[in-house]
Amino acid sequence: MNSFRPDDFLKAGKKYQEHTSERIQLSELHPENEKMKAAFSQFQQKPFPLDIGANEGDWIALKLGLKPIIREFVSYPYLDKLQKHCDKHMLQMEVLEASVGESRISGKFVTQQSKAQQRSKNFFVFMGSNQKDLQTLREIHTKMLQSGRKKWFQSARSHRQKIEDLHRKTGELLGYPACCIDAFFPCLEDNRSLLQRLMGNSTSYHPLLNNLSLRMFHYICWTPCRFDCPKSLHVAEKVDQHLQDVGTQHHRNIHRYLSMPRLYLDDRRQILFDGAKVTDNILQYSAAYSPCQFETSKTNIEFDWIFYAQYIAKLNEGNRVQFNKKQIDIFRNEERIHRLKVKTRPLLVPFSQG
Repeated sequence: MNSFRPDDFLKAGKKYQEHTSERIQLSELHPENEKMKAAFSQFQQKPFPLDIGANEGDWIALKLGLKPIIREFVSYPYLDKLQKHCDKHMLQMEVLEASVGESRISGKFVTQQSKAQQRSKNFFVFMGSNQKDLQTLREIHTKMLQSGRKKWFQSARSHRQKIEDLHRKTGELLGYPACCIDAFFPCLEDNRSLLQRLMGNSTSYHPLLNNLSLRMFHYICWTPCRFDCPKSLHVAEKVDQHLQDVGTQHHRNIHRYLSMPRLYLDDRRQILFDGAKVTDNILQYSAAYSPCQFETSKTNIEFDWIFYAQYIAKLNEGNRVQFNKKQIDIFRNEERIHRLKVKTRPLLVPFSQG
């Protein structure tokens, strides 16, 4: 995990409060605060190893012929690595320089604002066997970037259909199931609404379709129409079988990670519950984690630490949680030990081994 930078702590605190509208006492959360030292030590440790790349499932799906093209969004230093990989596996590659960056907070693509951000070039990279389709994807993304919007996925109402058509064609070329492409568009601009929609469509929550943290390993790279989508599950199960066949070192840990129920506050602030039993809005658990604890490389450690200190550290003092649209109550056995006020009702996504 990257080192904590005290100079960035105040900036992260301001960003956190703007993002969440929550009032926080930064001085109480500083890692050098005696009360925070033990929690910060836990925050810096991976709960258990995964040791597999975030996009490895996508590459396996390409190798197995389950999807035709891979799209990655990378910084300049990673381009050479992708080019060598494509040369080794005789894949074609198309590159598009992008004047956008991916927000580590919201998960959305946003216009690069500062000169430093603009100097740090990012690229969309499309890789596969069909050069014509790769070029088409490059052209589509060029059109979307030329819209000049601050938020890449948003557009004026008059252009919404045009943007939707471009996204639909993108999904088709990338090999996404038609049912998942159709389900994506009613909530194109709002990740939370999209999640609520697919939860409403879901009868069960299969761990192999858990891709709520795309910076960690996931079996599918698209948003499924529901968490029990048969077409998405077909791909995920094939990828999973491949991991078993090649003797992936931490295969059981991958399943453990993806099987943990989550409380979703937003894309960056999610709570994972290990050893959990779920009944309505009550969870009994043995430990709580943040997805960021499993990341190999981090750039927003100060922001993530504030979330950890505000929520995860307190949850790990208890073993049961109950929540509603206004608050999260944390219990140790029958005693309530913390009450956390929330601005938006947490969404419980009940992934499980069952």
